[in-house]
Amino acid sequence: MTAQHQALLEAMEQQSISIAKAGIVCSLPARTSIIAAANPVGGHYNKAKTVSENLKMGGALLSRFDLVFIMLDKPDEEMDGVLSEHVMALHAGTKSDKLMLRSIFIALPKKPGATECELHRTISLMSHVTKLLLRIIMMRVRNKIKPEIAEEQCGFVEGKGTTNAIYILRTLIERALEVQKDVNLCFIDYTKAFDRVRHDEIIKQLTQLKIDGKDLRIIKNMYWDQVSKYQARCQTRLCTLSRPFISL
Repeated sequence: MTAQHQALLEAMEQQSISIAKAGIVCSLPARTSIIAAANPVGGHYNKAKTVSENLKMGGALLSRFDLVFIMLDKPDEEMDGVLSEHVMALHAGTKSDKLMLRSIFIALPKKPGATECELHRTISLMSHVTKLLLRIIMMRVRNKIKPEIAEEQCGFVEGKGTTNAIYILRTLIERALEVQKDVNLCFIDYTKAFDRVRHDEIIKQLTQLKIDGKDLRIIKNMYWDQVSKYQARCQTRLCTLSRPFISL
């Protein structure tokens, strides 16, 4: 069993996660529900094998999931070609798709009986074509943005994480204590940051980075023209709002 699988099994069985990194060794409570997705080994699902064999996932871990859904993708060269042409037309601007700008937000409680907004996580359900196109744009834009990211940034950077920042901070504090120097820390917690970004400034910065005009047009549409549905707490009907697709 891999280290990742062991961590999942521990979280699901003991409701805790053990951490031993950057000089920190501890066990943290993990009251959470896990929704996982996995691809078969080699990208092809063999019906002659069990789910555990296809995913190379131990039975002990797999049995901890209450529900297991198997989704098979039947290869179809004709349909793949139609989808490819549709995505290329959307990117070129020669075709529009209103469904691409629609999504459904679902609030998942962090703990049972949660009633406050802060105690919920939101996930967005959108069409497969939208996910595919946005993934392509994200990879194209990332190549332009990556050189602009400071080396000190650890959050939302591939290959880095908060543990790296904690390790650096701990090292600095230890060295300061050795020479009896004061260390001044400034902690800023940005809460409820979603939908509080100045979208016009983001578009301005992306323009200055010379992002491809077609990519920029789609990003603008996702910010300003998206229509989302969510379930209001006070009623059971679905309300429609125009709100941005992503926040940075």
